Amino acid sequence: MLDERDTALEWPPGPLSAHHVPVHRLLRLRARPRVRDSEPLATAARTLLDARTDALPVVDEDGRSTGLVTARHCVELVAAVHGCPATPPPAPPPAPPPALPPAPPDTDER
Repeated sequence: MLDERDTALEWPPGPLSAHHVPVHRLLRLRARPRVRDSEPLATAARTLLDARTDALPVVDEDGRSTGLVTARHCVELVAAVHGCPATPPPAPPPAPPPALPPAPPDTDER
């Protein structure tokens, strides 16, 4: 994953030079954890923890990107295994406010 640190370390001089820098150059000095699409999610979760990141590229056998697994995906899986719904049920609508009593009749005679 590319972050602010990677960008700042490799930022080229000039206003338009940054538009021509390939991403692989920005990441060349950094360890790039990733997981293969054939590996179990538990392996991806361990890699996320070890790398202290919240997103991890998923690659095929040739190293091409096929997706992204995130910490949220891991949490959703744990919730599903333990029978928690994916999203909480919607809250019931609030009760209408009580009606105001009728106004007393105007009995002021002058």
